[in-house]
Amino acid sequence: MTETLEETPPDTVTRAKVPEAAEDEKTRTAAAAKDAETVDTPTKTASDPVAESAAEKDIVVRSREAAADNEQQGRDRLRQTNWVLASVGAAIVVISILYGQPWNETVDDDRRAGGIGIPLSVMVVGFLGLLQRGEGGLLAYLRGKDKRLSTSLTQIALWTVALATAFLYFISLDVLSDEGRYALDMTLGSAWKDFPEEYLLLLGGPFAAAVIARISVGTNVDQGRLQKTEANQTKLRDVVSDDDGRGSLVDAQFLVFNLVALVWFTAALVIDSTALPGIPPVLVGLTSISALGYTASKSAEANQPVVNSVTRNLGGGLGGIRPGDLVEVRGANFVPPGAASEEFIAQLAVRFGAIDVLPEIRLDEGGRVRSPSNTSIIARVPNTLPSGSVDVTVITAAGAQTASRPVTIVPDKAIITGLEPAFGTPGEPVVVRGRFFFGPQAAKGAQPTVLFDDVYARPTKATDEKLTVTVPPELSGESVNLIVIASGGIEPSDVVKFRLHPKRSS
Repeated sequence: MTETLEETPPDTVTRAKVPEAAEDEKTRTAAAAKDAETVDTPTKTASDPVAESAAEKDIVVRSREAAADNEQQGRDRLRQTNWVLASVGAAIVVISILYGQPWNETVDDDRRAGGIGIPLSVMVVGFLGLLQRGEGGLLAYLRGKDKRLSTSLTQIALWTVALATAFLYFISLDVLSDEGRYALDMTLGSAWKDFPEEYLLLLGGPFAAAVIARISVGTNVDQGRLQKTEANQTKLRDVVSDDDGRGSLVDAQFLVFNLVALVWFTAALVIDSTALPGIPPVLVGLTSISALGYTASKSAEANQPVVNSVTRNLGGGLGGIRPGDLVEVRGANFVPPGAASEEFIAQLAVRFGAIDVLPEIRLDEGGRVRSPSNTSIIARVPNTLPSGSVDVTVITAAGAQTASRPVTIVPDKAIITGLEPAFGTPGEPVVVRGRFFFGPQAAKGAQPTVLFDDVYARPTKATDEKLTVTVPPELSGESVNLIVIASGGIEPSDVVKFRLHPKRSS
């Protein structure tokens, strides 16, 4: 049973003995290492600091290598994509010219116009790609600031190419025949009042969606409600996926309805090549509604990081947070979408006051990063941090910063909370309960020491919160001053009065 301790007033305590104990700590630590087999070492869940350091260095090296590999793979993928597009474009040009035979006046005018208009359209698109060859070719027009393919920009590009090809076809047909001149007049000339208004929605819908989405996303990022990271590689699936690579039904619906409208447009133009074909109102309505859903989805996106709690890491024992302690920061959205790779994990930081600390790395059995995670970060409190209140914030790989959460840093010293039994007998064991008996930087095998007046005693069992030690047989008197000298170089505990029973006769 633990009783309330009676602390000795400062003027009755001889403090000169404590420095002597501190100076002799190295000698006792060496002796403890030799007798480690007979002393129970404290159980801690934290990894060995050397292993942690090696893991962190390995993660940093791997993240740099991964970043370089991803950058190279991205360049290779862009080159391959542009070569594929160039090959497809060349094939379309060759097929169109061979089939249309624009030089052969015996061939139908619409075929000859196709043999001119389609190659011209492909060449214009290819020229635009060459203008941006240093930025990814044609994909430069379709990517957002985050280097992902944009759903809305992709649809703008598809409709632009489709309509441009149609107009070039009409112009070619106008040059070759009177029928074509009528078709051109219907679309650009005197019959402008009959221009199908649905095309304004089909082209303007994705355009408006792209503009509104960019403004909404930019505003949310600037105000800290949304985190965006750059993609390692530009992928085709970006047009139907969110930033994490998961399929997005809203994006897919927006794309599918517009693709259906494009198929209708192409088929109708082939059937009647004298004017722009009409698009069914139902299809126009579906594309417009999906555009509204897309913009609403982008405006509602939010993944602001937040810190909910800062506590001593599991296994660190009870009590307050000290300099050098491992703490667990819990919250949400520490890992932004698309930033789960080691390259981005290595960019996380925990800020204690004005000091930034990299998180501790924890790996699973497969060598993958288990911590930090989206909801938890383990970090070590800087040793130079003074006691008192300090603000803790998390800085994510996207550069977003959480609101600060104040925590109290307690002095780095051992604390005695109880003695069992409250009255000891020389030569018999006593249990000293408390906190911080092992400093955060305690060497492996180092043990705390209990000082009974001027007599040192080494525990037979020791954890961070409990010491079992034998009361020195040579003690006498009614009471002694008891101090715990913790391992790891932290301050000794305050002095407590330990009452003694008379030594039992043998």
